[in-house]
Amino acid sequence: MKKILAATVTWNRKWMVEKAISSWLELVPSNLWQLWIVDNGSEDGTAEWVADLARSFDFIHAILLDENLGTAVALNLAWREAEPGCHRVKADSDVVVNTPGFLEKMIECLDAMPGLGIIGLRRKDLIENPYHENPWYRSSYHDLQLPSGKIAHLEMVNHVMGTFTMYNKTTTKDFAYLYQMQDEGSVYGLDDSMACYRMIVLGFKRAFLRGWDDNEVSIDHIDPGKGDGADKRNSEYTIWKQQQAAKWMPRYREIVEDYINGNRSPCYRAEYDFAVADKHIKEIIL
Repeated sequence: MKKILAATVTWNRKWMVEKAISSWLELVPSNLWQLWIVDNGSEDGTAEWVADLARSFDFIHAILLDENLGTAVALNLAWREAEPGCHRVKADSDVVVNTPGFLEKMIECLDAMPGLGIIGLRRKDLIENPYHENPWYRSSYHDLQLPSGKIAHLEMVNHVMGTFTMYNKTTTKDFAYLYQMQDEGSVYGLDDSMACYRMIVLGFKRAFLRGWDDNEVSIDHIDPGKGDGADKRNSEYTIWKQQQAAKWMPRYREIVEDYINGNRSPCYRAEYDFAVADKHIKEIIL
């Protein structure tokens, strides 16, 4: 059994998807993971590129949907394929990773710290720091001895936002799947933040892997985009997702309060997702 099932979601922006996924394939040994790519009804050639890639590698699989069902639903479709005892990854399809060995070290961190629920790679634009006046954004640094003898440098945070995030296998039973209000109509955003609140309720820690020994983890977040030409669709997408986040923010705050006050279970079984999504699957490539 492979230790990792990584899932990523694509929706148009083919040039970006190619650049991001190609960076992962250059760095991660194929025997370490399964990569599932779920295409949310792309219309610019992305779906065809994803299908060709899945047919070219035995560790890459694809699910092609006939419309955009949202980020969380698509990721949950892939996560459903994870074997018991497998760490699960949410990998954003607009993130280029530059540091060899990053996935192996993420696995080691979770193995060394079973109470670490989520470990991610930090975007350069995040505001977390040890001196932030807002406790939600206040972080702390922690060195972790790994089984390999290396020392991992972790930044302990409340909110592990996006990019490349790994969910500990120890969380699967009580956390289950990602939630972003998809059963109420939301198709983008806030699943990362909700996941962190759910982990807090469950008693799991959250962290960024900043590096190990003398190595610093480096990533490039391609999104957001601006301008015309090849970047125009990304710019439109960025505007759209910002609008979606603003639209759903009031309801998000209500749900978070319910999590914190114990009025809502942190476990999401995704029955809604599977019932809806199975009707929209055009093709599965194993």
